[in-house]
Amino acid sequence: MSSIKKKTDIPEKERAFVFAGGGSLGAYEAGAYKSMCEFIKKGG
Repeated sequence: MSSIKKKTDIPEKERAFVFAGGGSLGAYEAGAYKSMCEFIKKGG
């Protein structure tokens, strides 16, 4: 029973960012990551 999490154990907000590949995608990923960080800092 200890493996069952209580509702209070779940974070209010969860975020994930998955990087998909290399090459030209790197510039997009860097910009998207930067924008996401700025959004989070503003309280988003």
